[in-house]
Amino acid sequence: MARPKTPIDPERVERLAAIGCSAAEIGAELAPEGRPAIDHKTIERRFGVTLKKAADRRKCRIRSWLHKEAAKGNTAIIIFLAKVELGMKEHDPLVNLSVTANANSSAPIAYTPEQREKLAELAAAVMRRAAEHGGHGNGDGDRGVGLVS
Repeated sequence: MARPKTPIDPERVERLAAIGCSAAEIGAELAPEGRPAIDHKTIERRFGVTLKKAADRRKCRIRSWLHKEAAKGNTAIIIFLAKVELGMKEHDPLVNLSVTANANSSAPIAYTPEQREKLAELAAAVMRRAAEHGGHGNGDGDRGVGLVS
């Protein structure tokens, strides 16, 4: 004769799935005291639809929170969403190249009007970004060197 099924509270399964618990974690949490965890396959078989719905709702909530933060101007989240949703990416840091040149000429550098406009745009963007972060240009804000908030 087969062992009777362990009673499993569907509402607890849904609550645990909604916070991201796996079927194995749910099985461990819902196992009666002194008994081994309920097999993850049992949880998946009996509550597969519930697990899927809870995961989808959780993803929707997270996506909603991300977009709300982006709308508030959270730069880190805006960058994250640009990468994830728009497929944008940063350049490989191993490919970055730093060039330093010294000139001993007293002649002014000649820029085209387009180059001057682009330089002005870049300078304005740097100033805006510095103002947004309240920094003074050394990359650490006013917190002091090496401190992390």
